[in-house]
Amino acid sequence: MQGQARRPARDLVTFPPETLRRFATDPDAWIRVLALRDPELPAELLERLAVDPEESVRCAAAGHPRVPVGALGRLLGDPAREASRWPRPRRCCRSR
Repeated sequence: MQGQARRPARDLVTFPPETLRRFATDPDAWIRVLALRDPELPAELLERLAVDPEESVRCAAAGHPRVPVGALGRLLGDPAREASRWPRPRRCCRSR
């Protein structure tokens, strides 16, 4: 593997978008977190995950690049939010 970049373990298993979207309604919080790997996750699923009863799911939703503005506002006001554990929301455009 010399000269090749090593991929993070979380990227070794991939799922098609339709499977990831089904994960958004799974009873298991860790499976719901996997749904957030879909970069095109529909806004209604992002809204649902942003108010999930499990903090780990809300934390993961806060880091999704397409989280709707309304959901982002609720996430920023979440009393469980700790700056050291929750990602900073990405709402700016990067220069290319």
